[in-house]
Amino acid sequence: MVIELAVVPPGPGRHSRRTVSPHPQRAGSAERAVIGDHLREPAAWCELSPCIARYADAEALGQADVVARAIAAGWCKDLFGRLICPACQQRLPVWSAAPLVSYGRTGR
Repeated sequence: MVIELAVVPPGPGRHSRRTVSPHPQRAGSAERAVIGDHLREPAAWCELSPCIARYADAEALGQADVVARAIAAGWCKDLFGRLICPACQQRLPVWSAAPLVSYGRTGR
């Protein structure tokens, strides 16, 4: 794989004189990766510090899809947006993972 750099005369602005060519040459690949596709499986991790639980689904299309599937499987997001596994919801009941409760106040 060869990457060509073009020397461009300095112009206005703070950019350096050496920039990447506007027409880069791409090397085509006719082979599968040496490392298997299982490394590309999207996974979601529990975001509480002592936990190392992981949720992975081979049929997930990306990170947002695997998070949606994890939530459907019993995981939850707390008030700070952290993803929390079901074991941590039971073992470490943090206040931020509890669902919001309405106090039933009427308008004043």
